[in-house]
Amino acid sequence: MDNKTDSVDNNTEQNVNKFAEMPALEFLEYVTTGKNLASEMDDRQLEDMAHEVRVRYDIDKDTMADWFGIMEKGLNLAAMKRESKNYPYAEGGGWPAPSNLKYPLVTSAALQYNARAYPAIVPSGNPVQCKVQGEDPEGLKAARGQRVARYISHQLKTKSHRWETDTDRLLFVGPIVGTMFRKWWFDPATQSMKTKLCAPGKVILNNNISAIQEAPAITEELELYGFEIETRRRTGWFTEVELMGENTNEKLPIELIEQICRFDLDDDGYPEPYVVTMERNGNTIVRVAAAFDLEDARVSEEGQILHIEPSTFFIDYHFLPSFDGTFMGHGLGALLNDIS
Repeated sequence: MDNKTDSVDNNTEQNVNKFAEMPALEFLEYVTTGKNLASEMDDRQLEDMAHEVRVRYDIDKDTMADWFGIMEKGLNLAAMKRESKNYPYAEGGGWPAPSNLKYPLVTSAALQYNARAYPAIVPSGNPVQCKVQGEDPEGLKAARGQRVARYISHQLKTKSHRWETDTDRLLFVGPIVGTMFRKWWFDPATQSMKTKLCAPGKVILNNNISAIQEAPAITEELELYGFEIETRRRTGWFTEVELMGENTNEKLPIELIEQICRFDLDDDGYPEPYVVTMERNGNTIVRVAAAFDLEDARVSEEGQILHIEPSTFFIDYHFLPSFDGTFMGHGLGALLNDIS
């Protein structure tokens, strides 16, 4: 019994020190190969990472509380959602059944913005244009730019089935809520790049930053069905660990959070950026992957990591800057709320 316990302790200790014993460059080369590192981390590391992800998620969501309230009011106005009313007030209480009119100012304004902006962003020709920098006497750069523009435009309008429809939604919902996000990522199941427009309020970050590049963490609230999770397991995207939501109702999606955060996996004092996927209402981590490429890291001659620039998966779109200087912008829902 004692020998078995000693063997388990030795294996755990060996697993803990696996990344710490690697030289910096070797460690960076290893984690940037696209592997799911969760299967190579021990329970202590996974627990610490889950705790940090949860704390950062809760802190960032608290900073967005006021914006969430404004967003919900704007969406309710745009949808012409009927609500009970008991004002204007009179002595002794509110009026019984007062008139309750809602004017479609927000909806009309969003439709007009969409009608004007969509043809400019999604023209009949190539939506992507390249600009030549520097001298080009023979026109070689311009010719190359035209080829690149045609190719990327073809990819967006033909290969990406969601880009045009998502852009249409972006130009209608975005002006109402103020800020929306589009996500780009590589799908291992289809071996292709994917893009999607994130629903309003599903991307969480600290609202006190001035630019998305300064965010200490970016979290997306995900809902995946059982077959989507199984696909990710079979492609190695997720580990085989069972999630709590799988035992409730197979017809309902499972709630997850995916966060781009920093964690010191090699215990050198510098936290590297990773993508961590875990249960929204639990602590089970199913994926840990590097959120950077090898060329994004700077290593000194002494073998010390100096800086790592995290990869960008999200693009933020703002209708109006916020009135108080925070990151999340305001839209027509905030501007036309009181007069609607």
